[in-house]
Amino acid sequence: MLARFEAADTRLTALLTVVIGVTTAVPVFARTVASTPTLDDVWFIAGLLFALVATGFGIVGRTSGTIRLVNPGVLYETALHLDEWTFKKERVYFAGQHFEQNAAAIASKGGYAAIVSGALVAEVVSFSIWLFA
Repeated sequence: MLARFEAADTRLTALLTVVIGVTTAVPVFARTVASTPTLDDVWFIAGLLFALVATGFGIVGRTSGTIRLVNPGVLYETALHLDEWTFKKERVYFAGQHFEQNAAAIASKGGYAAIVSGALVAEVVSFSIWLFA
């Protein structure tokens, strides 16, 4: 589960890197293609707004969600007095709850990655229209 969580986090980081790279490279590329690119064009501004949306959702996705792990101190304080059957039954129950919470955190990060990907595509399309229209 931890590997899946880290993979989702890494995917968001990579997407953010691409978004920032595209956003900073396009004006430099525009200067080489056109001698005086117009920075007040609606498509350029739309591209910047899509970059802002992608960055915002990417940051929220990176900072949201946590992985629940077994805390031996809590086990010691709350469960050592239980008989063997009750101890096993409760641990399996709580492991299932933690699994569901961890899976939801990973799915949430995947949802944020989809939003960032969509905003990145919209950014690239907007910048392309601005440059080549």
